[in-house]
Amino acid sequence: MLEFLKKLHNEAMRLLSQVKFDKRVEQDRLVVSLYMSMMEQAGSIILLVDRLKEAGVSAIFRSMLEAYVDLKNLTNDAGYVDHLNAKYYGEWLKLMRAGRNSDNAFLAGLKDETEFDKHFGEMEAKLADLIKRKRGPLDGFRNSRWQASKMCIGRTTTCFAPMHTTTSALSSTAT
Repeated sequence: MLEFLKKLHNEAMRLLSQVKFDKRVEQDRLVVSLYMSMMEQAGSIILLVDRLKEAGVSAIFRSMLEAYVDLKNLTNDAGYVDHLNAKYYGEWLKLMRAGRNSDNAFLAGLKDETEFDKHFGEMEAKLADLIKRKRGPLDGFRNSRWQASKMCIGRTTTCFAPMHTTTSALSSTAT
């Protein structure tokens, strides 16, 4: 299985040089970004398994699967861009609120950034507009055929272990 993943990764990387997209179109940029993220994640899985450092494989696999679901939703529905943006704004607003309202040493520097309040207000307005248009953050799996997978992933990544995330599934010595 590992050899198959290596071949798939190498072929996907080779084909990347032939990909054409319009960088002015947000959907195109996101599709290419998700594709490239998945290739990076596959490369990381290959490296970890090759070096018998499998502890991080399940987390990377989960992230790769979530990117795949977003990629599928994005290619099937141009409006899915709004949901991704809403999620982006919502997550940044959480961090910004935490940075503004607490003594969290990791986030405290956010509030000292130039034009913090301006950026905070802009993100709040953008998120409110998306929510008003019913384009707020949603779970990508909820909009897809992958909901059962999400339930499984959300509870524990190990439910995929026999076929996806363990070293034994990728190792050529697996039985």
